[in-house]
Amino acid sequence: MRNITKLMVAAISSLIAISASAAGDGWNIVATDHSNYHGVVLGNGHIGILSSAELFHSQEIVLAGVFDSYNETLISRVQSAPIFTNLDIWVDGEKLTLDNIDNWNQTIDMKNATLTTTLGFKGKCRISYKLLAIRNLPYCAMAEVRIEATKDVNIRVSNKYSVPKSLSDATASFKDGSLPVYWVRTKSYSGRHIICSASILSSSEGLDVTADGLEGQSFTKDIAQGKTFYFNVVGASCTTKEFKDPVNEAKRQAVYCWKQAPATLEAAHKAAWDELWKGDIVVEGDLRLQQDIRMALYHLYSSACTDAAISLAPMGLSTSTGYNGHYFWDTETWMYPPLMMLNQKIGASLLKYRYNGLAKACQNAANHGYAGAMYPWEGDTDYEEVTPVWALTGAFEHHITADIGIAMWNYYQVYKDKEWLRNVGYPVIKQVAEFWKSRVTPSADGRYSILNVVGADEYAINVDNNAFTNGAAKLALLDAVAASSELGLSIDPAYQKIADNLSFTYSKEGVMMEYDGYKGQTIKQADVNLLAYPLDLIQDKAQIKRDVEYYKKVMDPNGPAMGGMILSILYQKIGETDSCYDLFLESYRSRQRAPFGVLTESPNSQNPYFMTGAGGLLQAVIFGFGGLEITPSGIVQHPTVLPKGIKSLTITGVGPDRKTYTVK
Repeated sequence: MRNITKLMVAAISSLIAISASAAGDGWNIVATDHSNYHGVVLGNGHIGILSSAELFHSQEIVLAGVFDSYNETLISRVQSAPIFTNLDIWVDGEKLTLDNIDNWNQTIDMKNATLTTTLGFKGKCRISYKLLAIRNLPYCAMAEVRIEATKDVNIRVSNKYSVPKSLSDATASFKDGSLPVYWVRTKSYSGRHIICSASILSSSEGLDVTADGLEGQSFTKDIAQGKTFYFNVVGASCTTKEFKDPVNEAKRQAVYCWKQAPATLEAAHKAAWDELWKGDIVVEGDLRLQQDIRMALYHLYSSACTDAAISLAPMGLSTSTGYNGHYFWDTETWMYPPLMMLNQKIGASLLKYRYNGLAKACQNAANHGYAGAMYPWEGDTDYEEVTPVWALTGAFEHHITADIGIAMWNYYQVYKDKEWLRNVGYPVIKQVAEFWKSRVTPSADGRYSILNVVGADEYAINVDNNAFTNGAAKLALLDAVAASSELGLSIDPAYQKIADNLSFTYSKEGVMMEYDGYKGQTIKQADVNLLAYPLDLIQDKAQIKRDVEYYKKVMDPNGPAMGGMILSILYQKIGETDSCYDLFLESYRSRQRAPFGVLTESPNSQNPYFMTGAGGLLQAVIFGFGGLEITPSGIVQHPTVLPKGIKSLTITGVGPDRKTYTVK
């Protein structure tokens, strides 16, 4: 109880801090305090730009799916690019900084995926800087600047790139023929990739731009009192992951943007986001909750793409350092379900990544003495295991293989695309089942055990019969039976037999034990409780209640947010709405950070944005409060009761028919 009280205090403190620094509406959050700053992502699924409080700067540009080793350990890490959107501005010879400007604020417009910073300088001018990663141009971004002169001023603007320490051999060049394009060419750590960023400074008034090597490109301009001057920087980041010649491609992309009117680029970008927002969640009666939900969905959309088989890392495209940008069970179990429900193309793209890795997964299984497919615990775009050797999860956290098979079948249950099932889903589902068939150990009593694993609770290393691992394996085997039947294929009777006889242990009070020999140790996150949701293997309300009440007391309050979110959903399933809502708020608000309320992994961490937590938050809303469930008949909605203060909940764009579901 003491731990829960601490959580509530932390949540209240977080709420006060964020409310004091942010305002806005259901689509816009306005920050006026930069003293404790955690950035938001401007992403288009291929590049992600992490915002900064530093004037006209960004912290990082993360490149989806581009990996190389990052130091002498040779562990792969997602790469970042030279930042081409950074600007420095001088007014009458004085460089603008956070210390000499006034009325700073930033507005994240989630509907249109733009971040606008406004400020004043000594009564001389007002400046607005708008940043966006152009949604329909996967490697491109734009910054638009407006300077309103209240006195005659002379300005100097410099576009100096920030080159990440992980990159080497940086060289800069300016102009290709008569084209005023500036670019920086670099190499990743081992030289595997050439990474190039290119940009062009432009204005309808014309600019006399010069450049000085790595010091960047720049121009000066006199602005008369009462006049407004507009300029922009457009550019792109390209690599040898996608292009044989990324240097010239980055330049071509920058030139392409340069030859469009900024309003044209922004209109196409907004249209692409309008299409994404057909899948939305609308809350009536609680503005803070609406902002939190939209922020979660906005960040998932920012990091996911519809047109490439790239997975999602726990921190999405917000950083290159968070878990090295690798792909875990976080994708299929936490982020994928809400995205798949609200956007079929994103769901299919995420699963195509796993399909493309099937051959490597089969090779990995054979390397460990098993049949079928054994997916890596941490993956990248080489599809091999990239978990650091010291982390035993890489060798033993096998439930990810079941998680992937389950995700494949859930997609089919929602969209009923039989050709997709035959060509993409079933090959994976079948090999997942073959893995578990070879992975189990039979007992003389006819039961089957899964020995020596790491479960969802990663505090328990090398245990036998972990509840979630066994439950996920059971469901994956049953899904293989259902998929075979759906396609009219022969069914291996071993799948059903093993699924029916996997071992689960219970205490004398009837609580399912997390693993053989479990005696109430602190757990990292939900494990046993996942069998009731999302696996739906436990439906008896009394059993769900016993398991929830037991594991709520031993779950680490400093663990990831998803544990509380799962308990929230389960309280909703058993009809305890008040407990449901309290746990839901506790699970994420203690993990929010100023000024926009972005999520971190734990109450004590500072590493936003935690996309996995965003996925859990949205599942609690869609499948908990919203009452939606994925079934063999498709999506169904069960009656639910909304928490006090929420007038209605509307979920739009769901499933193949883009249906709307409402709870009042």
